[in-house]
Amino acid sequence: MTCENSEPVFCDESAVSRFIKDSRHLKKNDIVTVTPDAFVYPKKDKALSLAHIDGLTDTVIWDIGDTKIFKKTPLSSGQKFKTVARSDMNVGKLKSLQIDGFEIQRDNSEFGRHVTAISNMEKQVFAVKLSLNCEAKIR
Repeated sequence: MTCENSEPVFCDESAVSRFIKDSRHLKKNDIVTVTPDAFVYPKKDKALSLAHIDGLTDTVIWDIGDTKIFKKTPLSSGQKFKTVARSDMNVGKLKSLQIDGFEIQRDNSEFGRHVTAISNMEKQVFAVKLSLNCEAKIR
């Protein structure tokens, strides 16, 4: 089954990603994992910002992080890219976690593939659940 990229509601096979600009949000052991801090959004925001990545090449996905998500972020000295990592997640898996009040919707508010995810859970608990159910991709 394929999902239409323009649909505002996701099918279970859809993939979304959270982009990471700070390497402190990565834990490097035998495998690299994403820390919950990467999923804690600012108090002023009501939802977690993600991107819908179905059907995109890795190059295009990384470009979303650099030019859409972190477009206003300056490069640090010696830094080649703004996005250092990302955490890819399967929507069906997220739905199966039974996160209290969980909703995910493509809203296209910041750019054409912008997604918001909300929960009634306390932000830190929500962040922990997401960090345990994502796949870290390092640049």
